[in-house]
Amino acid sequence: MKPTTRRIMVACSASITLGLIPGCSTDPTSPPGVSPDALSRFAAAGKTTAPVDPTTTWKLPLDDAGLNVKSDRKFSDGLYSVYANGVCGVSGSLFLSGSGDATLNASNPQRSGADRTCSDSPRQFTVVYGDGVTEAAGFINLHSLQTTTSSIPVSATQPRFFGFATGRCEKLQFGNGTLGDSVLVTRVDAHTWRVASRATPDDRAYCVANAQTYHMQIDLVVVSSRDVP
Repeated sequence: MKPTTRRIMVACSASITLGLIPGCSTDPTSPPGVSPDALSRFAAAGKTTAPVDPTTTWKLPLDDAGLNVKSDRKFSDGLYSVYANGVCGVSGSLFLSGSGDATLNASNPQRSGADRTCSDSPRQFTVVYGDGVTEAAGFINLHSLQTTTSSIPVSATQPRFFGFATGRCEKLQFGNGTLGDSVLVTRVDAHTWRVASRATPDDRAYCVANAQTYHMQIDLVVVSSRDVP
């Protein structure tokens, strides 16, 4: 027997006899008075698993007459052009455990695996301004959609700050204080939201680059990869 082990056994015996320690381990890697089983249980109790944020799929309607944000009309499900996370360079996220923002980045370059051979990557959508200018864009951010402590009840509608990146405006924003009108978000079910502009004239989007506002109608659907509270 190793000297260290012998000393621990002697200490344990004495401690138990004196009533100081109810149980003792002869394992030299364990602190005196703490068994390996107790250490394992303690370590397991201290472990926490961080929640994994869901991904998002975005749907832009194929029937887009009168809308100012139009899809590329690809990946149709019959009613919508579907921008699904992980398909042809598209990434969609819902930062449930943080800001609560839901984002779509459709302009990622071809990445890896199946995306490497995807001829439809990167994907984009079209922004149509009231003065006749059109341009391609690929990033959307719906702010504060859902967090672990704040949510829109099913069937309820609440205003939200909504924006996307464009070449002309840098940022085109709905609901940036008094500079643009917020969009209306309706919770359809536990994992689906509809996002739409207010009726004209309360559908102004603020252009950061030129400090102008443009009347714009949007209508789209955001779908989480799993139900959220």
